[in-house]
Formats: sequence, structure tokens, C-alpha cells
Amino acid sequence: MMEVIVQAHKGTGVFSRIIAWFSRSKYSHVSMWFMNSEHDGAGVVLEAIEGVGVREVPASWYQAARTSGKIECFAYANPFTDDAARGLLAEMRSQVGTKYDWAGVLKFVTRRAHGHDTRWFCSEYVAHFSAEAGRPLFWNTESWDVKPSDIPRSLALTRWVS
Repeated sequence: MMEVIVQAHKGTGVFSRIIAWFSRSKYSHVSMWFMNSEHDGAGVVLEAIEGVGVREVPASWYQAARTSGKIECFAYANPFTDDAARGLLAEMRSQVGTKYDWAGVLKFVTRRAHGHDTRWFCSEYVAHFSAEAGRPLFWNTESWDVKPSDIPRSLALTRWVS
């Protein structure tokens, strides 16, 4: 069985601290964990990360951070079926290799509107594909206007405990 979990990261790097400070939050990054619950939480994480862009990594890369509390996890209040989760994973994978959306992140500082283009920043990536999969995190907010700090506040998510 595949479970879809949103991970909210409490980063400690310089860029992470800047994002957390500007968004007045403890969170600086979000990612999507596609967990295979039949295999001890194995699976993959998809994320849009500065300096890299959209990537897929093994879920085990973040196990220590989840265990230590540097990542908090949130499940969808209306869980995905296995087929829907696989469809979401395929859609998000189609963006692997896409560049990071630096202009989108800068709008948090400049407060200027930023339209969707062919690049992603982390919370934009998660919010956009959640909505595309029929699980919008916010009803009246465009994905490019969602900060990492907004994601855990979504009423579409509940705190996940392993």
C-alpha cells in the first residue's frame, strides 16, 4: 500500500534560515514522501530544492531527520487510493530535472506576484500537484503563492505519526 506524506523540513542552512525568517516559520522546505507501508516505510521523496531543481531521492535519505524531529510529517485527511497515489507520483516524476524557481522564492521577499512557469520551488511544487490530483491544499491561493510555512496549516492535512 502506498501512502502519500508531506514532509515539512526545519532546515539549518543559511538559505533555509532566510526562508524561515521571511516566512516567520520554523519550516523552510517541504517535500512529498511516497511511502510503501508494506516495506517498513521505504519509498521515494520528490522535492524541488535550491541548487538542484526537482529531484527524486530514496526516502531513507530523510529517515534520521524524521526521527530527530527536523522533519514533521503530514498525511492527507482524505487519503489517496493506491492508484491515485501512483498517478500523483507519475505526474510529479514528470518534472524531475526541472530547474529551481528562484524568481518564485524571491517574491516572498519582494511581495510581487509571480506566475507559474516551467520552474518550481518546493511549496509551489507540492501545492500544484496536490491540487492537480484533486486534493487542493488551499482553495483560494495559487500554488506560486504558497510558502513552506503554509503547507502544514492546510486543512487538507493532518499530523502524521509513524
